[in-house]
Amino acid sequence: MIGPSASASSGSKRKSGDGDNISSSTLIRPEGRDETKKKAKRPSSKRRSNDIIEEEYSKMTVEQEELKEMQGQQLQAMQQVASAQQEAVRAKKMEMWYTLNQRKEELDEFEQEMWLNLRIELFGR
Repeated sequence: MIGPSASASSGSKRKSGDGDNISSSTLIRPEGRDETKKKAKRPSSKRRSNDIIEEEYSKMTVEQEELKEMQGQQLQAMQQVASAQQEAVRAKKMEMWYTLNQRKEELDEFEQEMWLNLRIELFGR
């Protein structure tokens, strides 16, 4: 159909212009083609999801190791505190035994029993 109602476009993807010298740089690509190529170059969403999962798992593993290390440090600190408390109790018992031992002849029955128990606990039989 040739005539006034015919389309002016011949379907060519070339830039309309005055010159017959048309290079490949003057080609007009259909809209969206470049975007489609970019999408094709990107990793698939499944691959990205796997990467994200791996990254999160790695972070969780590192955090878990840090937590274990902190717990170990806390346990060690608690053991040191407990040891210091035990030494303080032993020192107090030693002081009590020494005080009772100083006045051994003046002790009543309760104090003598306490002196004996402290001696056994501190020094053995």
